[in-house]
Amino acid sequence: TDRDVEVSVRLEAASEGIVVTGRAEAHGSDLCRRCLRPVTGPVAAVIDDVFVHDSADPEAWRIVEAQVDLAPMVREAILLALPAAPLCRPDCPGLGPQCGADLSEGPCGCASYPADDRWSALDALRGRLPDAEACAALPGSREGRRPDRVAGSQ
Repeated sequence: TDRDVEVSVRLEAASEGIVVTGRAEAHGSDLCRRCLRPVTGPVAAVIDDVFVHDSADPEAWRIVEAQVDLAPMVREAILLALPAAPLCRPDCPGLGPQCGADLSEGPCGCASYPADDRWSALDALRGRLPDAEACAALPGSREGRRPDRVAGSQ
C-alpha cells in the first residue's frame, strides 16, 4: 500500500541556484534476501542537493519556470536510502539449499551435499589462522599489514 512520505526541507537561495537540505521519511517494504519473508520498516533519507537554472549536466535538478519540483529529488533520496539487501533479522538462516524449507523453523532434513574440492586448501586452513579481530588486536597491526613491511622496502 502507498503511504505518505514526510518531508522537512529548507530552501536557500545561492549563486548557483537553490540549495535544498533536510530529511525525508517513509515506510518501506521488501523481501528478506535470505528467506523471502516480508520486511517492513521506516526509511529515512538525508536530502542535500541543489536546483540550478542552467547546467550542462543532464542529471542536474533544474529550476523550471521559476519553480522547483521536489518530488523526484525526494523519491531518489528515499530509494537510495533503502537497504540493498534487506534482512528480516540479522541472524536469519535463510532457506534450505536443496529443498527451500525455511531454516528459521528448524533444520530442513535434506542430505548434506558434498563440499566442492576446489575449496579444500582453504578448508585445511580453517581454525589454524587467527581471525581478523585477533589480528587487529596485535600490537603494531594496521589493517592486517605487518609494521616491519613498508611499501617500497626490500
